[in-house]
Amino acid sequence: MKLSASTVPRYGKLEIAFAVSMEAKNPCDPDQIEVLAVIRKPSGREDIVPAFFFQDFSRQPSEGGGETLKRQGAPGWRVRYAPTERGEHSVTIEVYAPGVQHQSRSYNFRCVRGAKPAPGFLRVGSNDKAFEFDDGTPYFPVGLNTCWGKSTFDYDRWFEKLAENGGNCARLWLNPMFLFALETKDRLGHYNSDAAWRVDYVLNLAEKYGIRLMFCIESFNSVRIEPEYPRWNESPYNTANGGPCATPSEFFSSPVARKLFLQRLRYIVARWGYSSNVFCWELWNEVDLADKYDSIAVRHWHVEMARYLKDVDPNRHLVSTSFANSEGDSLIDALPEIDFVQTHNYGANDLAAELSVWNIEKDRRYKKPHFIGEFGLHWQGTGNEKDKSGSHIREAIWASAVSRSAGTGMTWWWDTYIDPQELWQLYKPLSQFVADVEWNRRRFKSADPTFSFATPQPPQTFNVHVVGRHTSWVDHASNSPQRIKVRRDGSVEGAENLSTALHGTGNHPTWHNPLTISVDGDTKWKFAVTVKGVSDYGGARLKIWLDGIQVRAEDFKDDSETRTGTMNTYDGVYGIDVPPGAHEIKVFNDGVDWVNCSYQLLNYGLKHRPALRAVGVQDESSALLWLQNEKASFRAESDGERPSAVEHALLRLNGLRDGAYRAEFWDCGRGKQSETIVKAQGGRLFVPLPAILKDLAIKLKRQ
Repeated sequence: MKLSASTVPRYGKLEIAFAVSMEAKNPCDPDQIEVLAVIRKPSGREDIVPAFFFQDFSRQPSEGGGETLKRQGAPGWRVRYAPTERGEHSVTIEVYAPGVQHQSRSYNFRCVRGAKPAPGFLRVGSNDKAFEFDDGTPYFPVGLNTCWGKSTFDYDRWFEKLAENGGNCARLWLNPMFLFALETKDRLGHYNSDAAWRVDYVLNLAEKYGIRLMFCIESFNSVRIEPEYPRWNESPYNTANGGPCATPSEFFSSPVARKLFLQRLRYIVARWGYSSNVFCWELWNEVDLADKYDSIAVRHWHVEMARYLKDVDPNRHLVSTSFANSEGDSLIDALPEIDFVQTHNYGANDLAAELSVWNIEKDRRYKKPHFIGEFGLHWQGTGNEKDKSGSHIREAIWASAVSRSAGTGMTWWWDTYIDPQELWQLYKPLSQFVADVEWNRRRFKSADPTFSFATPQPPQTFNVHVVGRHTSWVDHASNSPQRIKVRRDGSVEGAENLSTALHGTGNHPTWHNPLTISVDGDTKWKFAVTVKGVSDYGGARLKIWLDGIQVRAEDFKDDSETRTGTMNTYDGVYGIDVPPGAHEIKVFNDGVDWVNCSYQLLNYGLKHRPALRAVGVQDESSALLWLQNEKASFRAESDGERPSAVEHALLRLNGLRDGAYRAEFWDCGRGKQSETIVKAQGGRLFVPLPAILKDLAIKLKRQ
């Protein structure tokens, strides 16, 4: 037996290499051979750490950006361990096989204080809102998805760029796609040593650059038959491939399938559970996209797997999961076994507003950390090509960071957008802005800033956007007739259950959800429906009525030659003119299936205050705010707005203790800009604002 070192820094990596004389057909199967390390700590407590079978590789780049791996040396057994107590440790290896039991002699190593003390493993902070390390240092994830690549050489570049710009978080998929797939069609219960070596390599890179990795263990693709990105036909769990499950839903109920997944978890913990750079074990990516998703069955599955992880992982990494529907599944998200909650969101016309609302809502609902695990303009990447500068990324990460979130939003299109467009620099100012915030000790609530003009200004008209928050394919309050009222100041009443999907009367008649809008304008204006996607399973018919008279009808016919799920050939803006006065507008779809809609009231709103919006958090002695020129958002610019700087604006914030505050002004593209001292009196604080052409972040702290 060979120890990688006789002294190991606290939370550092000890690797033990050894040979076992007994052989097994599948060394990954603990029923055939179980190898454990029993490590006695200075306190007298013991950690039981599973061993794993290891094969080393070297890599060479290949054509097309890929790589070739070449085996190096003979395979053998390994144990990886991170000591958490300083002092003398002893370790013995135990081997169990049918009819055989063996124990090695004891070996010693010492845990010492490192030259640069490590903060430890990640936990939920004492305020239940944020993350912290074992030593109490706050951790605020700033990063993005990097779930796969053409090769590990991609990660050399990606992680260097991310770290250079202050990023500290990334996400990997361990199954079923591409580079890191542990189990493939003919490898049920056998783990691909080349894929595992690649994960080793990327985790070592993460440790080098100070990046924490979300290990996403499984994805909906493995248990999906159709229509988008199914991989059930390739699944080793499929009976057609020799597995135990005749249907995808049996994956969650079959005792054999569950046992095999527990075995995979054991291997993952054995190989990578030593590392404090593993942020969490994410059990699923978007599990609700599984074929014939059964919430109760999937809930029981999550309880079993999460409890097993907590039991087998000596370092008790955080456990999470994720859903495609932004609403998530409360039966699972609320489980005590799930340490933090995520939201995935695509297709919002206004990402800053949408992500902020989900952060606030889920913080209130679950009383545990929450952040946006995936976001984008469209789940297929549509729209990125129109935003070369990454404006939608910039506003999404800033707005999400200061809206009761435990981290920034994590964009999806890392390989086809962020990297090719060189948008890594978007993260640097934000990472600097959040770096000194005690997220785990503060008890932030939502801030409610208001704006006024320091000197009188004439009122301005503006466009009002109305966007649904829900997209549900089950019985839900959003899948029923909706009625809202839009006031002249742009506020909307009754939109809590507004859906992005306008359902037809054919495929799902019980979900038919026409929208009625009450308005009252002083001048002529224009109402418009923005279409982003129509069902390819029947098409749709969009109709707009004004005061009981049909004024526009559009037939979005199904393209019967293809079945892509979503047609984008009808995407566009469909408008009507609205005369002055009080009116009732009705939008409905009496076609076969759904159409995705949002709504614009062009030149309807009348604003007597500065054209600014804000999101933020505060407690009694500090605040973090993100302000945006409303005409400079990605959505507004896409609609043809030409922003001018908002000047002479005054911000008011209530609920702060009286006294002097340092106000830092941050350019969201460049970093800290200036600072000044302002005073709170009678619980009110006023901050004169510089001219804002695009956006501005403010950090307030009592002196």
